[in-house]
Amino acid sequence: VKDDKSEVKAGYTIQVATFRTKTYAQKEAERLKKKGLETLIIPRGEFVTVCVGNFFERQEAKISLNQLKKTYHDCFIRRL
Repeated sequence: VKDDKSEVKAGYTIQVATFRTKTYAQKEAERLKKKGLETLIIPRGEFVTVCVGNFFERQEAKISLNQLKKTYHDCFIRRL
């Protein structure tokens, strides 16, 4: 689980969930990590966002997005 945006290359990720506390975000990130997914935790104001993947091209992210939508119906691709 990465907490620091400075380590992230420019590109795209898939936002899967947003929480009010870092604890819940970390639990969700760990659950995703156990499934073999790369996770990012991004604090934004009073919320903490959990994202999956680090894609250079938007098209790459779309492939994973279709899989993640089965569990996270509202997930979407966003820029890093």
